[in-house]
Amino acid sequence: MQTMRLAAGFLLVLAVGQVILIHAQSPQASGGSGDELVKEVRLMRLFLESSQREINRREVVLQRYRIQHDIVASVTERLETVRDELATINNEINQAVERATELQSNVDAAVIATTDPERKAQIDLQVSDTRTRLQDLRARQTRLQEQESRLSASFNAENAKFRVLEQTLDTLIAP
Repeated sequence: MQTMRLAAGFLLVLAVGQVILIHAQSPQASGGSGDELVKEVRLMRLFLESSQREINRREVVLQRYRIQHDIVASVTERLETVRDELATINNEINQAVERATELQSNVDAAVIATTDPERKAQIDLQVSDTRTRLQDLRARQTRLQEQESRLSASFNAENAKFRVLEQTLDTLIAP
């Protein structure tokens, strides 16, 4: 952007110099052309001011675009992390359900096969622990699903803002 300012300043100097040279060499230079020269310099100054405002506007849009890009990347990263955790929790839930089913089968078999109260108590404790773990996993799954939903909505909103800025930037840069 500094280069654009230097280029604009250089163009101003060239334009003013060229106007002065043309007016100085013209046969009407000694007459009322001083007013015309002042008008041209004013017009060039207005043009340069307008150009500088446009350059500043483009810089602001570009900065907003970069910031929004970072926001979208951050939300995307968090969303992917939550989805990975959710996949892990789902696997753990499936394993816990399998384990609880297996233990319940063992309890039923132990009741039928033996009357050993110690063995039955041990299996009952394992079933209870597995069910407690399953409840904890399902609660965590629910929290992660809610978080995923919030992050997904946030991603959609931030991505929409990003796309608008991208279109604005494309419009500003297009010839």
